[in-house]
Amino acid sequence: MLKIKENEIPNTVFELTIGQFDKINTITADVNLDEIEKWIEKFVYLGADRDDFDDMELEEFNQLIQEWNNQPHNPTERIATIELDGYTYEAKESIGVKDLGMIEKVWKQQTGEGSAETLAIIFKRTDLTKKEHYAPAHIKHKMKLFKEQPSNILIPYITEVFNKLMVVTKELRDEATTELEGSTDLPV
Repeated sequence: MLKIKENEIPNTVFELTIGQFDKINTITADVNLDEIEKWIEKFVYLGADRDDFDDMELEEFNQLIQEWNNQPHNPTERIATIELDGYTYEAKESIGVKDLGMIEKVWKQQTGEGSAETLAIIFKRTDLTKKEHYAPAHIKHKMKLFKEQPSNILIPYITEVFNKLMVVTKELRDEATTELEGSTDLPV
């Protein structure tokens, strides 16, 4: 926990919920806020008093940001099974193409709930069929459940999805470049 005046706010992936993680990322991406405003908004969202920043010196503010950022390395161990509301949810060993496509679409839409929806796609309830796993209402239900979970669950999956999507993007770009370079049908 990070202490700002009289308030303690969560700041590690073990303390932040996935819902909080999503909100922090939304604030960070807000182009209408400058960097100082973004940090104030993040800290206030997590429980700091807005008034605490009125007379705060820049050095103290920078120290808070450094403490926020000075975290141990992100967890790499995947949690593959979670029990929520009396049901077991499991993630497969590897994220399949169908799930990657759905996740990529979620990330492009930038709804502010991308992390929760990513896990809602990856984790499947063990007592349901494949069709039920992908039902929009079920995914929304799982999103609500995952928003309350600690974000350390999320980090290994986000890393895996990002790495896989980067590989696919690079391969497509290389293929397009090779195709263009090999073409002799270009007008002169």
